[in-house]
Amino acid sequence: MHRWPSTIRGFAVALLSAAIALVGAVSSVMAQGADVGVAKSGPDTAAANSDVAYSVTVFNFGPDTAADVTITDPIPAGMTFVSASQVSGPAFSCSTPGGTITCTLAMMPAGSSAAFTFTLHIPAGTPDGVAFTNIASVSTSSFDPNTENDSSAAVTSTPPPPAADISVTKNGPSGAGPDTDVAFTITVVNAGPDAATNVTLTDPLPGTMTFVSLSQNSGPVMLCSTPAGGSSGTVTCSAATFPAGASASFTLIGHIPPGTPSGTVFSNVASSSASTLDPNSENDSGGSNVLVTAVDVAVTKSGPGTAAAGGTVAYAITIANAGPDVAQDVVLTDGLPPGTTFVSLAQASGPSASCVTPAAGTGGTVTCTVSVLPSGATAQFTLTLNVGSAVTIVNTAVVATSSSDVNASNNNSSVTTVVAQSADVGVTKTGPGVVTGGQPVTYTLTVTNAGPSGATSVTLTDAVPAGMTFVSAQQTSGPTFACSTPAVGAGGTISCSVALLPAGSTATFSVVLQSASLEAGASVSNTATVTTATADPNAANNASTVTSTTAQATVAIPLLSPPVLALLALTLAALGLRARGRRTA
Repeated sequence: MHRWPSTIRGFAVALLSAAIALVGAVSSVMAQGADVGVAKSGPDTAAANSDVAYSVTVFNFGPDTAADVTITDPIPAGMTFVSASQVSGPAFSCSTPGGTITCTLAMMPAGSSAAFTFTLHIPAGTPDGVAFTNIASVSTSSFDPNTENDSSAAVTSTPPPPAADISVTKNGPSGAGPDTDVAFTITVVNAGPDAATNVTLTDPLPGTMTFVSLSQNSGPVMLCSTPAGGSSGTVTCSAATFPAGASASFTLIGHIPPGTPSGTVFSNVASSSASTLDPNSENDSGGSNVLVTAVDVAVTKSGPGTAAAGGTVAYAITIANAGPDVAQDVVLTDGLPPGTTFVSLAQASGPSASCVTPAAGTGGTVTCTVSVLPSGATAQFTLTLNVGSAVTIVNTAVVATSSSDVNASNNNSSVTTVVAQSADVGVTKTGPGVVTGGQPVTYTLTVTNAGPSGATSVTLTDAVPAGMTFVSAQQTSGPTFACSTPAVGAGGTISCSVALLPAGSTATFSVVLQSASLEAGASVSNTATVTTATADPNAANNASTVTSTTAQATVAIPLLSPPVLALLALTLAALGLRARGRRTA
């Protein structure tokens, strides 16, 4: 084995010991550290000429004491220093050299914190919407293993400028004819959030259109200037203030000159503006286009002059456009007359129409729309109604269009139909099949009107049969009839009448007769008859007869009381003794 000289071995041992000591020292230094951090907060907004207080907190999260801790907080441009005060924690020394707040501490123990309030000022006259970014930083001469928390910022802005979303909309007809007035509706709205100042509405009249009138319908009052009547120019309205959420409505009427060619388009655009910031400029104008057209839409209606009550009546309705232009949005309406109900509607010819009708058997209005009716075109319809109980029907059809109609005199057409009245009146009579001689007999008479019309001058008659006499007659229900009768105990005819018996109504009567001189087994027939001045389509039910057979009358033996019976017995006994005495003698 090779052996090193003792001097070399000693040097090597010393060198190794020094290396071990150096590694230990480095390890010891690397183990030392202090994680200092800072947090800053303040208001998001503050007004000009106001103080702004920021809260600044410095921490030492350790694990060791931090040496030479320094806080720096530069005052943002546009702000001025007011004060710096420590609220808690180890005492720092603070100063404001060169526009920066600086606070220092020689030693800050691990786990400690210090809180400060730094107050700055926003000068008067600072514009709205200016943002101030205020950053606080902390440092230490000790090793800081985490530098990400060494600074913290707070942003404070002056309030944003007032904003008002001013919008304008304009509506008008899609078409108009030459030498006609056109009405536009203009609406100005402030959707906020703030009131608007110096709001202005402008509306130049397009092309050759001339001014007729302008009126404000609602909203904050705006002062307006207009062109002279009959001239072109620009309508201008203004308001010094216009509250948030408010709206103002106007009606502007312009005139299309005579001789303006068909196909001319007047594009009328209204615009709005305000001194206040408008966050949405896309709705600052609104327009309406008017196409100059000339059409002559008309309607003709035909139907029968007479009809039977309860039946149906069919009408032929024709709409037409005499041009010269295409008629847009042509609408036919037909209100069903009172007393009639809808049966059917069929289109016979012409451009297809979209129709809405009442339900079958009900009243209402028929409406048909033809989106485009070319010049020279027609469309024909057949409308069928149930007449019901109407007396006279006046049925009117009306046509309209969104295009300019140069002739309104032919836009409606009527047919008058006289309804022949019809009332099915009838009578039924009930009574006993067997009657007893000398006893009263009760009959029930029922008068009805099955319609469809009301029956006028209705008369019910009932002749008292031979061998019977009148006792009484009484109406028990229904419209009141006026009745005349024979005297009690006499023969004759019962007669009841009413001026009008409505369709569907019923009247009942009770008649009492006495069978006086009828022999047993005899047959007696009692007939009631009803008539009306109205045409009656069914005569088969106008009379009703009850036939009865007479039975032998029964002699009734009166019941005697006991005293009378005793007296009768004594009388009979006395008579018997007397008779025996006579035989003995």
